[in-house]
Amino acid sequence: GSEVGCLLRMLLLQLGLTPVIEKDGKKIPNPQLRILASSASLGDANETLEFLQQFFGVYSEDEDHYPSFVVSEGTDYKPEGNSIDVPYDKFAEIDSSFVELSDRDQHDKMDEIMKSWGYESVEDFIVKHQEKIFLDFVNATHPTVELSGIKLDELYGSGACALFDNKESLRGFLIFRAYVDRYVKYIKRNEDREIKHRLPRFRFHQF
Repeated sequence: GSEVGCLLRMLLLQLGLTPVIEKDGKKIPNPQLRILASSASLGDANETLEFLQQFFGVYSEDEDHYPSFVVSEGTDYKPEGNSIDVPYDKFAEIDSSFVELSDRDQHDKMDEIMKSWGYESVEDFIVKHQEKIFLDFVNATHPTVELSGIKLDELYGSGACALFDNKESLRGFLIFRAYVDRYVKYIKRNEDREIKHRLPRFRFHQF
C-alpha cells in the first residue's frame, strides 16, 4: 500500500496537483482532484477515514463543510419504484456547455431547467423520480437474474435495454447525475442540511 501511495503522490506532483489547498486559513481537499475508490474490506468508519487520508494524502481541517472523503456502504437495495414516468427525453436539453459553467451558474441554470420541466427544484425532481430511475436502470442492466455490465449505446435507441431516445438524452442525464453530487454538497455547505437520495451511481470501463 505504501508503494502505491508514493506512486500516486508522484503522479499528482507531475500533474501539478496538490491533494489539499488552503482556504480561509484551513487546509481543505483540492476541488480539482476527485478520487473514487472501492474496497471489500473497510471496517470502522473513523479508521477507514484515517486510512483513506493517509493513503491518498487528502485531508480536511473543516470536515463539516469540506469533507475529505464520503464513504458509501454497499447494499443489496432493490427499489419498488412507482408509476410516475421519468421524462428521460428532456435530458437532451442539458448539453456539454453546462459543464463549462461556474458552480454558481450551474446551480442557476439547473434550477431554471427544472422549473421549465414543471418541478420546484432539483430536490423536487429527485424526490419524485429517484426510485423509478433506480428501478429502470436495475431492470435495464440485469433483465434476468444477476447484475451485469451493459454497453453505453444499449441505453438509447430502440433496443430492449434502452431508456433514452437518443445519445443526447443519455449524455444529458449523465451530466445531471454528476451535477447532483455537487448539488448535495452545495446544499450541505449553504443550507446546513443533508439531502439523501437513491439515484444510481455508475462505473465506466473503456475497452
